[in-house]
Amino acid sequence: ILVVEGKKVFDLVICVILGYVMGVLVMSSVGDMWHLEHNSKLRKFVGWEVGLVAVYGAYKGLNGMNIFAGVLLGFWFTYNLQHVLVGLGAHFLSTTEGYQWVVFLFYTLVAGGFLYLFNGEAHKKLLALICPFMGGILVAS
Repeated sequence: ILVVEGKKVFDLVICVILGYVMGVLVMSSVGDMWHLEHNSKLRKFVGWEVGLVAVYGAYKGLNGMNIFAGVLLGFWFTYNLQHVLVGLGAHFLSTTEGYQWVVFLFYTLVAGGFLYLFNGEAHKKLLALICPFMGGILVAS
């Protein structure tokens, strides 16, 4: 199989290695941030989720950069939205005092929505809505 499909196998190996490294790094970060045990199911689930997204993004190549940009923008938006909602009284979304599974689902759903937008052509509609406001701000300043 390596002789016939060597390039595809090599690409797959690189993608899997990238996913593995990203998953391990995220598992470590989440475990430290939430003081989770090494055998925590939530810690492992977050690691697998990030690892699979990384494999998919790396497999898509340059188009995968749209995926990574979408997920990164989704996490940024979710992080800010979480702080606004906690400030308004939704303490179950608090990273320190809230329910960790609810925070995980909140990030997964909102960042997953951005992943969906940036995976296809839907992000162009979002950009079409945002760009006029950004241009107006630049012209007014």
